[in-house]
Amino acid sequence: AEARTASFLLGLSARYSRVGLSAARFHLPMARADIAEYLGLTVETVSRIFTSLQKKGLIEVSNREIKLLEIESLRGIVSAA
Repeated sequence: AEARTASFLLGLSARYSRVGLSAARFHLPMARADIAEYLGLTVETVSRIFTSLQKKGLIEVSNREIKLLEIESLRGIVSAA
């Protein structure tokens, strides 16, 4: 679940970067419930993972605004899965 969520965030980052926007700071295009449905997870799991990634210092989340602080560490989570 953590790897799927990290992969989702990295995918958004890459898409924003391709259109000339910030790869590290962006607005989530969907609510957590929609993210959970898209990833095949529960809303609670997505919320727990976001909290865990924040506690690890990898991301900052404020409402639907997200900042990726440690992109390489997020890539590490994806590749370790």
